Amino acid sequence: MSARYELLHLIGDDSPEILAALDRFAAEVLAEAAASRTVPGLDERALLLADHILNAGGEWTTGKAHRWVVEAISPKPPIHFTRHSLQALAVHGYLTERREPGRVSYTPNYPAGGGQ
Repeated sequence: MSARYELLHLIGDDSPEILAALDRFAAEVLAEAAASRTVPGLDERALLLADHILNAGGEWTTGKAHRWVVEAISPKPPIHFTRHSLQALAVHGYLTERREPGRVSYTPNYPAGGGQ
């Protein structure tokens, strides 16, 4: 039995309004799941990386950041974790992304009047 029909059975009401509400809820859940797969959230490891980059300053590539992650946070994390974390940190305003042919780097995005 699908979750939709199970809910309808539990609710005891299969009116068009209930069906439409269940369909909207399902669409929202699917959209949230898709978004979480394409843009990683800022989990604890990503925030530790952000803290380190903001304190250290300078230019950071995926390779440089990944070497720090391996040494300081977690042995053998996949490199895509670091790449996606850097991208998410840039999206959320912690880092500034700089793209050149064949190279992507990140620098801290310090607030105006502060930082290093």
